[in-house]
Parts: sequence; structure tokens; C-alpha cells
Amino acid sequence: MRKLLFVAAALILPLLVGVPAAQAQISQVCGNTGTGYCINAWNGGPSVKMYYGGYSNDNFAATPVFACSGHDIVQSVAAGNSTNCPFTDVHFDDIYHGDYIVEFVYNNNGKCVGTDSSSNGTLGACGDIDINGNGAANGAFNVLVNCGGGGWNVINRYWTNSYGPNGILAYAASGGNPGLPLILNSRGATCWGGSGLAGF
Repeated sequence: MRKLLFVAAALILPLLVGVPAAQAQISQVCGNTGTGYCINAWNGGPSVKMYYGGYSNDNFAATPVFACSGHDIVQSVAAGNSTNCPFTDVHFDDIYHGDYIVEFVYNNNGKCVGTDSSSNGTLGACGDIDINGNGAANGAFNVLVNCGGGGWNVINRYWTNSYGPNGILAYAASGGNPGLPLILNSRGATCWGGSGLAGF
């Protein structure tokens, strides 16, 4: 009997000693269609910068926003909708008709990625996702446009609309290296991916 107990203890003890606790699932939004640097709430925020994947401050996910007359997709009168939304340049509403409107929520505290005056990412208020997105920080709303390979270009509504009806798109772009800011007013587009964009 003693031998049986010893064998059982020898088998169970390694399972209990030194085994790390299971980590919470991290949802990530990363460049290079999900394989590059990820958006990160730097030191918990408010700055949003780029960093390696797999860290708790990378815990972001895209959430649909019903910002256009109760719809979470781009609306276009030319396509039969009752309004043009969300762009100042109606041409963009026509081109991106049917594409998703989202905000990026930092799951650790419920804040959303918005913009500072220099167009760098910063955490701020999320919009009311059910009623036209009221209360959102500047730069919180984005339009997802498929860029192939399961990835998404992210058009920032705030910065795009800041140019008026002049045909200029502002993209969310990776800073390109760890510690550099997420840029929300870039002419060049990053193809984003990762578990935080799953379902789109």
C-alpha cells in the first residue's frame, strides 16, 4: 500500500508543483496580417504604441459601432441607403459601402483607441455602440477594408473627415518598431490581423 501511495504521489506532485496558472486569453490586433507588432496600451495607457505579441497590454478587440442611423456598416445613398455615412467625402461612402464600422476596445479597462492632436493612438471614451456611437473620443471610429490574406486596412473616420470632401484617406498604421506610436493619420496602410479582428 505504501508503495502505491508513493507512486501516486510521484505522478501527481509534478503536476501540482511549479505549474504556472493559466493566463487569461489575450485578444490582439497586429500588423502584417496578424504576425507583426501589436497595438499595446503602453504601461496600461493612455498611450497606444506598438509591441511584441503575447503581452497583457496587447488585449484589444474590434467592436462594431452602430454609428450610421443604427447600422454598423458604411451607408451610401447611391447604393440605396437613406443616408451617406460615416464620411464627409460621399465618394468614400460609395466606395466602402457595406464595410464594417468599429472601435478598438482595450479589454483590460473598457476604453477605446482614439487619437491625440498629433494623430498618435491614445485611450479614451468608447462610443455608445447601440445608439449612433455617442460619446466617443476623437478618432475612435474606423472602417475595416479587406486587404487580403484575412487582414484589414483600418480607415480612421476622424482624420479622414478632417480633410473634408477632398478625397484624402487617413489610415491606422503601425509605428513599425516596438515603442513607437500607433499612427491614426497615415497615408500608408497597415494590413492588420489577429484574434482581435476575428469574426469580421
